[in-house]
Amino acid sequence: MSLRPVVLAFLLAGLACAPQKMVYTDDEVPLAEPLELAEAPAGPALELNDPPDRVVRLDYAAGAVAREPAGLDAWAPATVNQPLSAGDRLWVPVGGRAELHAGATGLRLDQASGLDVVRLESRTLQLGLTQGSLELRIQPGRDIDSVEVDTPAGAVVCARAGTYRVDADAGGAGEVTVRSGLAEVTAAGTTVPVGAGSTLQLAGGEAPTYDLMAAKEPDGFEQWCQGREQREDRSESAAYTGRAMTGYQDLDGQGTWQVHPVYGAAWAPRVPAGWAPYRNGRWVWADPWGWTWVAEEPWGFAPSHYGRWACDGGAWLWLPWADGMRNARPVYAPALVGFAGGGGFRAPGRPAGGAVAWFPLGPHEPYLPVYPASPAYVRGLNAPSLPPGALAGAGVVHANQTVPGALTVVPRAVFTGARPVAGAALAVDGALAARDWKVGSAPALAPGRESVLGGAPGAHAPEAQVRPLMTRRLPVAQVPFEARQQAVAAGQGRPLGAPALTGLRSQGPAAPGVPVRLATMPVQGRLLAPARPGLTPGHSAGVRLQLAPVVRPESRPESGGQTDRPGMAKEDSRQTESAPPSRYPGAGPAQRYPQGAGQGQRTPEGAGQAQRPAPVLPPRGQPQGAPGRAGGGPARTRGLGGVQGRRPAARPHGGQGGGEPRREMPRP
Repeated sequence: MSLRPVVLAFLLAGLACAPQKMVYTDDEVPLAEPLELAEAPAGPALELNDPPDRVVRLDYAAGAVAREPAGLDAWAPATVNQPLSAGDRLWVPVGGRAELHAGATGLRLDQASGLDVVRLESRTLQLGLTQGSLELRIQPGRDIDSVEVDTPAGAVVCARAGTYRVDADAGGAGEVTVRSGLAEVTAAGTTVPVGAGSTLQLAGGEAPTYDLMAAKEPDGFEQWCQGREQREDRSESAAYTGRAMTGYQDLDGQGTWQVHPVYGAAWAPRVPAGWAPYRNGRWVWADPWGWTWVAEEPWGFAPSHYGRWACDGGAWLWLPWADGMRNARPVYAPALVGFAGGGGFRAPGRPAGGAVAWFPLGPHEPYLPVYPASPAYVRGLNAPSLPPGALAGAGVVHANQTVPGALTVVPRAVFTGARPVAGAALAVDGALAARDWKVGSAPALAPGRESVLGGAPGAHAPEAQVRPLMTRRLPVAQVPFEARQQAVAAGQGRPLGAPALTGLRSQGPAAPGVPVRLATMPVQGRLLAPARPGLTPGHSAGVRLQLAPVVRPESRPESGGQTDRPGMAKEDSRQTESAPPSRYPGAGPAQRYPQGAGQGQRTPEGAGQAQRPAPVLPPRGQPQGAPGRAGGGPARTRGLGGVQGRRPAARPHGGQGGGEPRREMPRP
């Protein structure tokens, strides 16, 4: 049976709850038109232009972390639960740290680090590390993401689930450490594989070179990362939500899980009396989804962008799934609310310019996006929360419309200015006639600069030097904010889809961004070459790879050059490529990768042992190592490249490695 009739019925049923506009006060605030059938034909062609089903979420920030939205040459303070999408940039100052997640993929940044979200798709994540240190962990037990990290020294592709660290030196050198998994590093037209327990060093300049050795002991930054990862592995909430739902780990200790007799798995937050969903936070504009809720509660990300809310006996319950239904890859929504208005609704006080009002969607209530999307995407937004046939019975009155305290109303300027909602909310009469309201998915309001910046005062622009990034895939040019703003206003508040953005790119200059160059091309006519004898030469980009031998640094012959940090190549004095203007602060030579507390010293055990032939890399579907061995690993007394001696210390991950939890629902 074709899914097309089912999809058409799904959308038609939902359109009954989404009129073209609604009136809040004497001043009219229209509603953005919902998804139309003509704009969402079934088929794979349009699905390629769907928004990504996830977002990069900032879930921890220590220090004055700053963010530059795509298309805006302005920095603002970054806040927890801030969503980041393609084109956004993040800066972690000296003394700070940050943690982010894109679904089940975790990203952690050390101090003096600059990160760009180059490309964000449902299965692809491309990042730019302009300088600093990045640790990322790709969870096993699912179709892993394709993750690429571009640095000034080379492009790193994480080919398997595992844990990786990438360092980008302010002088243009780089380092890639693979704790588990497999990485492929491309620079100057050459690709070199890096297996588990290995570190690859890259030196730039007119004669780029690489060196491969056993991984160093984890330093203070990696030890901090290990603690954060163990926290995820021990999460109680993962058993209820799955690990692909962004923000699940922050629910632990902030509420109580239960199995409700009607709703199934439910989470009750510990909140004060009078609390309501979607009230402590602010509205921001985040492309490509449009108006997006940023919760102030540290645990507020997952309950704001997935599932539904129900009020049972005066207590709010968040329902990640309905009736035990689960989705291995949940679809991110900017906010699962209904915006209220119509002839039967009048905002108290009649604020100048009108008011905007909303309430949380309840169980079995559809969310129809106003941004362009395919029917398959809309099904993903709703199917996990809606049992079969629920849409046919959806009524005009939503469950939470009549719940006392569920409705939040603010002046229009508070909404568009990304101001905190709780302190500006207007008192609402509990006797409002909810049956006469109109309900929609988003107001037809164009954003201002403050809407994109999050309403916070501007942050100091980073001033550190940014070198061109080496990349395997060129980034998509970003459209300046002013051009996007005009197009959104002309479209009655509807966010722009991929075809509209393509048209805007052809009409004017792109927004300035970090310069890039292809890592698959030689530098000054030179290919990436081994730094010393004994290393297997790399291969042309795209050619089948082999694992190069690994030796410990102590057995390496003297190279005649000193480095600022063990394992980091010194900046080549022959570097002739001009660097773009300075943008990041606090990144002088004295602040390159300070030694973290607890960084271990490498021992010369096993140094100077005979080299063995490099093993051929097995196909990606097979484990690395000898056939028939548990875990596919090499012999216990042998390093990655056949060097005898002590293996690098394994990293603890709570015993589970971040795998997907069991699917059975916990019982009361």
